[in-house]
Amino acid sequence: VYFKNYHEYEPLINMYIDSKTIEKPRQIWWKIRPHVDYGTIEFRICDVQRSINNIYMLASLSQALVYAAVKEYHNGTLIEKFNLEYLFDSLWKASRFSFDAELIDPVSGKISSLKKQINIMLDYVGDGLKYFNNSDTVNKVLTIINNGTEADDQIRVYRKSGFKGLKKYLINSVDY
Repeated sequence: VYFKNYHEYEPLINMYIDSKTIEKPRQIWWKIRPHVDYGTIEFRICDVQRSINNIYMLASLSQALVYAAVKEYHNGTLIEKFNLEYLFDSLWKASRFSFDAELIDPVSGKISSLKKQINIMLDYVGDGLKYFNNSDTVNKVLTIINNGTEADDQIRVYRKSGFKGLKKYLINSVDY
């Protein structure tokens, strides 16, 4: 679904409410959606982080992505339409496979890797990270690329120590 502005989004909300499939606009469970009450964009893809550092990283990246997109919007250079199938495929692969997984670049249509797309994103958000004084986020992202995700850690613990060991790890390794 593509909306040029909020006024094009409102009929969808009203249709869902009128059909009683939702009671409030916040019950539209998209990964990223307009927040009707605050006039902001809500990123819903970052639930259940076990680390303050990861929350900071994701918030910094989200903020910088919006900053870069708004800047491009005002310059008339924002790419607003992507092949959704490429994006859905990439989301699946990002949640399932390693950073070497191949996917289709949604801009060029060429085969790329998840790692390369992350580096493209880091270049894209660089000015926003600097603007908000969050440039250290790049190091956190690169650490994850080089050392693996929290899910990779959990799989390693499970393979080494079984379910009981994983449960102990999860209880004792929350980063506040």
